[in-house]
Amino acid sequence: MLFIAPHAHIVLAAHSGNANSGNPAVWIAATALLVSIALPLYLDSRQRPRVRVRISTLLVISGQDQRRYYEVSAINHGRSAVTINLMDLIYWTKAQKIEIQVGLPQQTFPRGPNLPKELNPYSNVSFGVLQDDVHRLIGKLDDVRLSGSLSLSNGSKMFSRQTLRLDSKPKPPNQPLRMAHLRRRILARERLRS
Repeated sequence: MLFIAPHAHIVLAAHSGNANSGNPAVWIAATALLVSIALPLYLDSRQRPRVRVRISTLLVISGQDQRRYYEVSAINHGRSAVTINLMDLIYWTKAQKIEIQVGLPQQTFPRGPNLPKELNPYSNVSFGVLQDDVHRLIGKLDDVRLSGSLSLSNGSKMFSRQTLRLDSKPKPPNQPLRMAHLRRRILARERLRS
């Protein structure tokens, strides 16, 4: 590791206006100073846990039985372990912008480990909750957005970036993009003719 005396920046400033400012030694000293400051800050930020949370749907088929789950998964991209204390599902609607937590059993899940669960560096974990149980707790599903969150032992609460939109009305099947584009072009030509 390179240590630079506190008066080194004064020497650099004194030489900067001089004709010797193109001196390679000055540039090497300035670069070493920047690296000695930036490198410890960067390494320190990499040491703490960095947890990403995602919510998705999961369909499990075993024989004739089909079960649908909302799965909240987390991955630790950091270099230190962290403990997951709680897993919550949060929902809100367009009309009501307040976030409401779904009451979930915090110790056991139909799929996934019991809580608290230690999440080691570069490892992942998933928790699954039956969709029917969540729908029964929420009630009306029109324009409902569902998000997953994890409460960690370091005091932070991590939320899934993307949300799931729940609707009680069945949606029409998606048309291929090419067919939709073709219909738009046909409608545009008809409008121009009329």
